[in-house]
Amino acid sequence: MKDWSTNILSNEHLHIRCCAHIVNLIVCDGLKEINVSVVNIRNAIRFVRSSPSRLLAFKKCAEKLHIECKKSLCLDVATRWNSTYLMLKVAEKFENVFVRLGQSEPRYMSYFLEVDSKGNKKKIGPPNLDDWENARTLLKFLKIFYIVPLKFSGSLYVTSNSFFNELIYMHTNLLQLCKSRDNLLNGMSMNMMSKFEKYWGCEANQNFLLYVTNVLDPRLKLKYVKFCFGELYDYDKVQLLTKKVEDNLVSLYEFYLKADEVVDDNRHKQDVNDAINDMEVDVNTLARFKRHLQEKDSVENSNEVERYLVDGCEDPNDDKLDILGW
Repeated sequence: MKDWSTNILSNEHLHIRCCAHIVNLIVCDGLKEINVSVVNIRNAIRFVRSSPSRLLAFKKCAEKLHIECKKSLCLDVATRWNSTYLMLKVAEKFENVFVRLGQSEPRYMSYFLEVDSKGNKKKIGPPNLDDWENARTLLKFLKIFYIVPLKFSGSLYVTSNSFFNELIYMHTNLLQLCKSRDNLLNGMSMNMMSKFEKYWGCEANQNFLLYVTNVLDPRLKLKYVKFCFGELYDYDKVQLLTKKVEDNLVSLYEFYLKADEVVDDNRHKQDVNDAINDMEVDVNTLARFKRHLQEKDSVENSNEVERYLVDGCEDPNDDKLDILGW
């Protein structure tokens, strides 16, 4: 692949991990701390959805308790945490209905008392008050991460420029949650932070080209990237990461600058060959003068990246800024 004429910077930035997949891995590690409560609630929902008569009994209880939520209970896919979030989000609104169901519907309690041939319970549950409290904690937790994969997986808009913002958003929230006095929340956060550091904490595992996309936004530039790093890391690491982002930007700029020089040089040779028979002046002198101008412009433009970074940022709140026309 290094021999391909279209390869950029020796394919240094070719490999990019699927960001949405990494978020899924991170959240799944956090869910391990609360799996029993989730299973209890899942089994309660499975009972309600297992027959029309049970669903009818559930709806009657909801009417008696004047539950205003019109959404229907849904089951999740155990391996997809975002579906678990949607399941719990609806089920939590019907907590009192499940409690009433346990008091007024004999089939509900007997459903959880069924045993197999060895005398073991087939299903754990029903959910108790602790399970519902854990579910509410989990909902607050998952809400932070639910929208992130949706932004990463968009197909109708550019997603590369959203990576850094979402990365900082997740990292900041995880750091706050790790300081929580709630043991459950703290345990989930610590597990997730460990996985987060595995994929995005090590510099060797990061593709800094994804940070460069934010630097190219005239409303943000390198100042924004450095500011965000400063809220997460110590001074030395901030300087190191910022320098890496800047070096990647400069390397990319120099690559395209050289590519343009080759094109201009070929065009210059062709122009000289086409005009040599029609010109009576010293062609070599004009050619040397043209090359001198190109070299002078090249030297001046070599600091174009620095000038861009030093200049002030546009208004960060200007959503109507046309970046391509800037």
